[in-house]
Amino acid sequence: MKNSIIVILIILSCIALFLIITCSGSSAIKNTSITGIYTGKTKDKKTGCALMINKDSTIQLACVSKGDTSEYYGGIKKVNDSLLHISCQEEIFYGLMKGFDDDTLFIHVDSSLVTSLNGFNVIYTNGKSVKISNDKIVDNALKLHVNRVLYNELRGRDYLTISTIFYSRVKNLKKKISLKVTFGSAVSFNSGFKQDFNVVIKNDTLVTVGEPPASGHFRLVKKKE
Repeated sequence: MKNSIIVILIILSCIALFLIITCSGSSAIKNTSITGIYTGKTKDKKTGCALMINKDSTIQLACVSKGDTSEYYGGIKKVNDSLLHISCQEEIFYGLMKGFDDDTLFIHVDSSLVTSLNGFNVIYTNGKSVKISNDKIVDNALKLHVNRVLYNELRGRDYLTISTIFYSRVKNLKKKISLKVTFGSAVSFNSGFKQDFNVVIKNDTLVTVGEPPASGHFRLVKKKE
């Protein structure tokens, strides 16, 4: 009798465990028709966005606005029959901010990105370039004394270009990043910002709802294969 009770309890435990696993997995994306690449703009038309939804429910999001670029990775899950939730973290942000000194180009590099960026190449408009290695980064910053003859407020000399190679651990690939740096600006490379937001997908159109993401609400359309 005691053995029978033990067997029954084990069976009930197994059933309970199965139900827990089944219920916990119910939020996964099973509708593969929503997978693919969605592109579009924010509601204010100031930011372009591209979102990739993969079959394993992971996502990659890129937002570009006035030269500033943010790239995120994360996941998407089902909230109910019509609502989906995205949780993601910024792998890299790169863009411009107000400079501190016209004679010095300031480049902020987040400590988490030091090993992901392969040095920097600063190119003036006349083609002259200066290479800076990562070992020059001190307290998350690079400081380059600029040539004011080649880089100043005069038209045609009022910008320079910074390029670097970024290794994405999420995508497991290397890519070149280039930034046009206007005179009086500084450069920032950051990562780690996290955000959560909800979306609705209908007729191959993805729209953010509720609390907006950092970019602001956006509407994206699925690219046809």
